[in-house]
Amino acid sequence: MGIESFGENRIEEQLEKRTESQKKFLLEAQKSGLPFILTGGWAAKIEEVFEDKYNPRDIDMFSKTEDWTKWEEFLKSSGFEIEDIKDLSKKVCRRENIAVDMHFLEEQEKHYTETALHGTFFYPKEGFKTQQWEGGNVIVSTPELMYILEKGGPKREGKQERLEAMEKQIDYKKLDSISKDFKYVPNVQEEKEA
Repeated sequence: MGIESFGENRIEEQLEKRTESQKKFLLEAQKSGLPFILTGGWAAKIEEVFEDKYNPRDIDMFSKTEDWTKWEEFLKSSGFEIEDIKDLSKKVCRRENIAVDMHFLEEQEKHYTETALHGTFFYPKEGFKTQQWEGGNVIVSTPELMYILEKGGPKREGKQERLEAMEKQIDYKKLDSISKDFKYVPNVQEEKEA
């Protein structure tokens, strides 16, 4: 084994360790009974959108704003530090090799609304589903909503590969329906100041 493959194996081991730590936290969160929605990499992992060895970088969760106090208590009692950040629509929480981005939602009749620093998202409820995972249920973003967010999101490394993987899982009728109800309204003032 050369030095290069040794380094690659070491990185892979670290990624797998981080993923196992994240999974352990998510199981703890699931057992807590606190309501949440998974989005981002962990929703994709549970929905099996990417290859089996996919290791999410962090945990993206949605919580209703009114549930934050209970979440804050749970996270702190679980050893997380909660960072103060400029964007009031979310909190960044860290413990060892785990980062949790907790986004806050308001629930409307047909949408969940997230008012972020850069704009407001209106996520159709149809863009989420309950998925059986590890002996319990968890609410996750559908591949269709993930696709909409990835397609319209910033250019990041591997974007095209992620979109192609998602395209294999999409129900195009559902994608059309969710697309019609999804809305993003940018915060023009924030963009002018940036």
